[in-house]
Amino acid sequence: KTLETFNETYVDYRLPPAKSVSLTHVLQLTAENETDALRALFQDKVVLIGVTSYRIQDTHQIPTTIGLGSNGLLPGVYIHAYMIQSILDGSVRKDVPFPFNVLLLALFGGITSVMFLRYPPSTSMAMLAGLVVLTVGSVSALFTAGFVLSASAALFGMLVPGTAMICYRA
Repeated sequence: KTLETFNETYVDYRLPPAKSVSLTHVLQLTAENETDALRALFQDKVVLIGVTSYRIQDTHQIPTTIGLGSNGLLPGVYIHAYMIQSILDGSVRKDVPFPFNVLLLALFGGITSVMFLRYPPSTSMAMLAGLVVLTVGSVSALFTAGFVLSASAALFGMLVPGTAMICYRA
């Protein structure tokens, strides 16, 4: 695969964090002529050189803040490391095709319309809640399979017709 293949991808921040070695430590090992220790640190590894200090301001907000300090900001070098790790692991996520989102919008819109026309509002609302749970589960399953599906298309497809049907029946 070429890098263009990964032009519009999602970085998997759920991967274990990249190992970091300070320049001070590397210089200390070099000064002490600890070649075995240096070899153990870097041999057969992908090495990125960058800054991790938040004062340098090469930090970026990421969609998850699990285990991060500084308000979910991550140094740019770590973002590159996560992307490289995602490529090497084959865990790069891609958007589902746009026609699939349109199909979901139409499908959930149709299902919701039929529900609200055919059943009493209380039953329809319970069924709608079940569809929302099903949607969230589907989005999660697709993400695990390597795809990113915007839940907003399906939710929009349910809520707009549902609201219209409630107003129509009122």
